[in-house]
Amino acid sequence: MDLVTDIKPFLFKMINEVGIYPSNEQIRIVDRGKPHSCRFIDGKMYVYTFRFQNEYLKIGKAGRNSKARL
Repeated sequence: MDLVTDIKPFLFKMINEVGIYPSNEQIRIVDRGKPHSCRFIDGKMYVYTFRFQNEYLKIGKAGRNSKARL
């Protein structure tokens, strides 16, 4: 499964359910690998996932004060 084609429709569905309707261009999917590092940009929202055998175990948000997930 390709990460972008797998997660993006699911992410849109979750965001739309809470009344937020971003455009396709406003959602960018980046696989940071393991281990990863990320520079946070002001005004952006970051979401991370843990996936095992095609099942999502956790979907969360990250920000400037978040520690890396291992």
